[in-house]
Amino acid sequence: MPSILPPYPEHLSPEAPLTRISLSSLLAHDHTIEAALISICQSHGFFYLDLTTHPQGQHLLTTASTLLTLAETAFRLPQPTKDALTFDRTDSLFGYKAGGKIAQTDPHRRQDRAEFWNVSKDDLLANRGCRAVAYPDAIWARKTELRTFVETAHAVGMRVLEVLARRVLGVEAGVLEARHRIGELSGDHVRMTWAPGEEEGVGAGAEDEEAEPRPTTAPHTDFGSVTLLFNWAGGLQIESQESKKWEWVRPLLGHAICNLGDAMVEFSGGRVMSGKHRVVAAPGEQVKSERYSLVYFVRPEDEVYLEDLTQSTVNKSGTNGVEYVKAKDWIMKRAELLGNEMDKPMESKKSGQSPFG
Repeated sequence: MPSILPPYPEHLSPEAPLTRISLSSLLAHDHTIEAALISICQSHGFFYLDLTTHPQGQHLLTTASTLLTLAETAFRLPQPTKDALTFDRTDSLFGYKAGGKIAQTDPHRRQDRAEFWNVSKDDLLANRGCRAVAYPDAIWARKTELRTFVETAHAVGMRVLEVLARRVLGVEAGVLEARHRIGELSGDHVRMTWAPGEEEGVGAGAEDEEAEPRPTTAPHTDFGSVTLLFNWAGGLQIESQESKKWEWVRPLLGHAICNLGDAMVEFSGGRVMSGKHRVVAAPGEQVKSERYSLVYFVRPEDEVYLEDLTQSTVNKSGTNGVEYVKAKDWIMKRAELLGNEMDKPMESKKSGQSPFG
């Protein structure tokens, strides 16, 4: 955790009422915890995952803290070095992204502030057939730690998928997991993010809940299946399903913030929720501090069709006029459109959700 980070405001509202799920209970197949997870995934799709209760989770926390130091180094590289490794959303998801895009939903037309380093799971594991991506030496020198993080985070994500497959989709064991194998090519990646502090204190504070804070990343839903987020400062908000207002998500020590993505909406035939969220300037005194986060995205394999797995018969040509697409094609198109328009809604053919945030 950044040593100079001020405390998170105690009485900030509205605050998202996220449930805490124990990793040890989840791994032990605790039926009460599984039922709670299913309820969450069918409502807003976000929950805290308590990693302190199991050695696997403790290892993940330690690795995430170690990689925070990598993020601090990677984002301090000279700007020309970073710019030379910028990824093209029409061709790749991996490499560097600078800040500076305008969020279409921001009434003040302000630029986003977030920088990304996206590091491919396939590059880190040297999966056969992956197209090598150039990363700076500062990142590649830490590939062993990054690989460990990928392997552990992926295993945790797979446990969430196993519960959903069994208790929501009602499919045979391994059907959903077989679409997310770690050794196969996919859009899975580690994302390190950074945003500068606000010198003028433009974040919404505890006494100013009506203020509209500066956007760090635009409103969106995640593309993949499961997301694990490690953040130390505030700024994450999720959209309430009832009021449609933005609710603050408090960072909790020893916890990851997990959520489902749009691929799971497709696989479940709309039975689970991919919640809309955004990142804004941190609240209270934290607004003046740099904001780092570490994310792992579990996504379907490139050649997997995004189909409703609850149907007894799979028809990859589609049913009722719906054409199924492969995960890689779908994710690349989503990324391209999100990059071009930031937050322009487009209706999903299957779930009725906006796949572009």
